[in-house]
Amino acid sequence: MFQIFNNKVKNTWSWTVTFKLTIDFAIWVLEQDGLQVPPFTKYPKELGNGKLQSKGLTADKWLHWLHNLVEGNLEGELATKLATQERNLPELQPYKYFQGSQEIQDELENLWKLYLPLSNARRYSETHLQSQISDTPLSLRKLWNAANDAAGDLPPLEIILIGYPIYVEYVIAPSAVILATGGNRLLNEDFQDFLLRVIDSLNEHPDT
Repeated sequence: MFQIFNNKVKNTWSWTVTFKLTIDFAIWVLEQDGLQVPPFTKYPKELGNGKLQSKGLTADKWLHWLHNLVEGNLEGELATKLATQERNLPELQPYKYFQGSQEIQDELENLWKLYLPLSNARRYSETHLQSQISDTPLSLRKLWNAANDAAGDLPPLEIILIGYPIYVEYVIAPSAVILATGGNRLLNEDFQDFLLRVIDSLNEHPDT
């Protein structure tokens, strides 16, 4: 995870970029099941096993689970406890954030065990985006100034990267956006357009 801010100015807007296992897991679940939830539809639904759908999982229920995971910030809680060297660290258990039948939650727990060994291979977007941003300090300063002016009173933004075969962005108000780069490096102007587009969306719909 890395954070972008201007340390010469106090009380300014900032954003962080991180790959989150729990969010990427939720996307991976769609791919395994075949459930189509826009904008996450880049997989033939007939190739999914449909197991979760047969147990009652719907697009609305999945979206509710995804929002619970973003708001729950499981990785953030774990990182805080690690930093304070607290004992009895919590395990990441994203399936427990699903509100619905126990049957679906049990199946999500089984899928979580299958997903974990695959997770490192899905982090390619984080490496590409980090290197792209870190290698251009002058462009970064211009980007930060433009974004800070547009953000106004918005809370700090969390850019959550996921492994996904195509470019996708999905805004979750008030302060998060899920981003898949499709394994490609974003040009500086593309990333600036993305960031300003997200800021505009959050300014227009701060509570949705």
